[in-house]
Amino acid sequence: MPLACVEVTWDKLCDLPQLGPTVEACGPRRLVKRNDLLFDLIRGCDLTRISRISWEPWHRSEEPVSFADFDDRFGKVSQNEEKYITDFTVEFSRPVRKETLRRPDCFAFTVMSVEPEGGWRETLRVPIVEINTDAFPSPDPSGDYVLGGSIVVDGAWLEDAVRGRKSRFVGAQAWVEIEIRGDYILDCNGQAVDANAVGLSAYPSGNGTPGGTFLSCFRVAPAETPYRKGA
Repeated sequence: MPLACVEVTWDKLCDLPQLGPTVEACGPRRLVKRNDLLFDLIRGCDLTRISRISWEPWHRSEEPVSFADFDDRFGKVSQNEEKYITDFTVEFSRPVRKETLRRPDCFAFTVMSVEPEGGWRETLRVPIVEINTDAFPSPDPSGDYVLGGSIVVDGAWLEDAVRGRKSRFVGAQAWVEIEIRGDYILDCNGQAVDANAVGLSAYPSGNGTPGGTFLSCFRVAPAETPYRKGA
């Protein structure tokens, strides 16, 4: 297990290696742990985890979420917007590398509706265009690390598929799954986020090993017809 980045020099007098004066300040670990704590580290007690999700009350709830509350998380009602920064946000217990978090494939946002023939649940994938980190200032002067991000969705999709007059949400219940792929998100030590969901808990995530997937599920109650003024 890496503890520090040090310089090794050669003592010509004793003909033996020795530690040099240089210690890398941004190395894997800044502290040397006691022996018992090292075993905890091996089991994964020092991994970065998901510390908060903004839709916590909805996570695996037995009661459906109202469509109005669901829609509010996508931001203001508007038209012809290129994209929308949503209030579906994720925070982490320590800084993660911005370049690994901002890619859309770190998340999956799926909506399922009932198909008329046979009652199948038809699966549709929400078009995530990026992850916005503006609301989570970098704790590092380099700006390379952040503590969280918000899902950004395609504007045309939101205005038509969610807020349009013929939206699948009108008159029908929907099932939603939001997936966070910890294997793709690296923390400040270069380790994958321990993202595994734990039972009914919305957070913290983790099963003691790097990587894994956090899957959050909830239902959305039918939208009323007509949708809303200005849609």
